[in-house]
Amino acid sequence: MAGLSMEELTLQVAQRLTQMERPHLGPLRPPSGARNFSGAAPQLQRAPLPSQGPVVAQVFQTRPPQAVAPSLKMCLVCQNQVETGSQHDVSCSHIVHKECISVWLQSTKNNSCPFCPSK
Repeated sequence: MAGLSMEELTLQVAQRLTQMERPHLGPLRPPSGARNFSGAAPQLQRAPLPSQGPVVAQVFQTRPPQAVAPSLKMCLVCQNQVETGSQHDVSCSHIVHKECISVWLQSTKNNSCPFCPSK
């Protein structure tokens, strides 16, 4: 895929996504042999897939592009921006919020990173 323009790459992705779409499968039913509970929920229906435009265009329209400045740091756990003072210092270069790593720190004896392999 090296050397492809963004438009060519987008077109190829759209074609592959279109090939992978499945037809409407109808109502969902419990697995065969499943017990019937008295308070069972009514039969679920699959929502029809939107049919307007190519799949890729729909994906790009659902989420606006987000420009991230190169100096901004993102938490590996919650994927939100890490403000100054809210970052927990670990022995590696990974970045996490103090709140996001608090449970991990309670379960480990050292200040190790949950994303780095154990030694």
